[in-house]
Amino acid sequence: MKKGFIFSFDSFLALIMFTLFTLLIYIFFIFAIPTTQQYYFAEDLINVLNGVKISELDLSAYSTINTMINDKRITDTSLTILQQIITFKEEGDDDSACEVFEDIAKAKIKPSASYGIGLNLGSSNICEEALNPNKINIITRSRTSIGKVNI
Repeated sequence: MKKGFIFSFDSFLALIMFTLFTLLIYIFFIFAIPTTQQYYFAEDLINVLNGVKISELDLSAYSTINTMINDKRITDTSLTILQQIITFKEEGDDDSACEVFEDIAKAKIKPSASYGIGLNLGSSNICEEALNPNKINIITRSRTSIGKVNI
């Protein structure tokens, strides 16, 4: 009689553990956030920065860049946005580099979005703006680009 009780109790515990682990795995996959959208978003943003020239922008939508062109801080509008950011960085003007990045990023990211963004050039962060401080995933994209320094 005791052996039957022990084997029944053992199988009952095994069934409870199996059910619990199956339920936990199911809950984990339901609440796991897929990063596919963030990957494509990061890729699109770096494509815009690296592929769009300042002369191609509708300056009425980018007030900071328009002001920089009018103030002659941006002199060569044939550069891409990323090249202009690198140019500002190489000239030691990190604030202007960050302003250009923020002007482009804020036009592409709605303030209610749950993204945090940043721009890292080499070993230094130019502009790290946390639109949402509760970041769960970090998606990075990289490109090789050069700037133009006036000598």
